[in-house]
Amino acid sequence: MNMSSKEINRMSSVQTSDVLARLKSVFAVSSDTELAKALDTSAQTISSWKSRNHIPYAICVDLAIRKGLSLDWLICGITDRQLPPPPPSVNEPGDGYAASPDARARRLLELFHDLNAEQQQNILREVQEKHRVVQMQRQIEQLQAEMLRFKKTD
Repeated sequence: MNMSSKEINRMSSVQTSDVLARLKSVFAVSSDTELAKALDTSAQTISSWKSRNHIPYAICVDLAIRKGLSLDWLICGITDRQLPPPPPSVNEPGDGYAASPDARARRLLELFHDLNAEQQQNILREVQEKHRVVQMQRQIEQLQAEMLRFKKTD
């Protein structure tokens, strides 16, 4: 990824408020409360991101993948909002992303390696948090299933 010095300087001064404004435009919402609902989080979390100037990188990456958005646009406000279509050899019918988990992993690593150490650390923290949430959701589902089994035996 070849970036001009102007683009590099702009990346280092990314503001959470700008990223949140772009997230609002993605969901066609205007308030933090509406954005929180769209992101399945709380308005307090949005407020915390603002006060700490924290960019929700994991959410941005997930949205970029799901909606075909440019991370350059979503995080930095540069380039076009939509990604160009990937080459046909990378797409599977109905996939819209990458042909295989290996191809997706390689692409994510390429993008990850283009970031500086602080940005990588922020993404790692977000991914670890997402992993913890998913694990808790699985545990809750298991407990709910056990509760149902106990209720059926009573």
